[in-house]
Amino acid sequence: MYSNVFVFGQNTSVEAIISKLFVSSTVFNKLIVECSNLHNISVIESFNCSIIPSHNGNTSKQQTIQEYLDVSSNKTLKQRCTYCYAPVYKKDLFESAPPLLAVLVSSSNTPADPHIELQIHSQKLRYNLQGIIYFGHTHFTARYIDNKHNAWFHDGLTLEDNAKYEGNIHEIDLADGPNDQIPELYIYTIQM
Repeated sequence: MYSNVFVFGQNTSVEAIISKLFVSSTVFNKLIVECSNLHNISVIESFNCSIIPSHNGNTSKQQTIQEYLDVSSNKTLKQRCTYCYAPVYKKDLFESAPPLLAVLVSSSNTPADPHIELQIHSQKLRYNLQGIIYFGHTHFTARYIDNKHNAWFHDGLTLEDNAKYEGNIHEIDLADGPNDQIPELYIYTIQM
């Protein structure tokens, strides 16, 4: 599967993985740019069930994923509508609730939230942190978080088929991967 993307013996990126494995058959979100008089400037639909937080330049404090989601849902842009000169807004609307959600954090250094909430139409849905993928020194490792919030570390090179218990996620620093590895991807699952 995807042998032209994931070639044996060659490196791959987390972005390539999520572009293939986290795709839905229905629209996941819409990015709408419109003015206060509802003139649509652009609408972009995405089938990729991932979120890529960007750093908010207005704050010295690093945003959490939930803070990013809250701010990005409706944001005023520094431009005016070409039709009526009204202020322009960017709305990030979630249209469907996938069972798995990827949050790519490699370029933003965004800390993990134990859970996040997505507003999908008029309903708030909760997603729980289920895993973290780390990268460093051309090597991926992972932490799995079970339903009791316990973290289990896995490194296929050193632990082979086993996972090492690390403790409750509220008692360990999830931003610290082994051997200076940094978080690349958080994986959330919908709470049923």
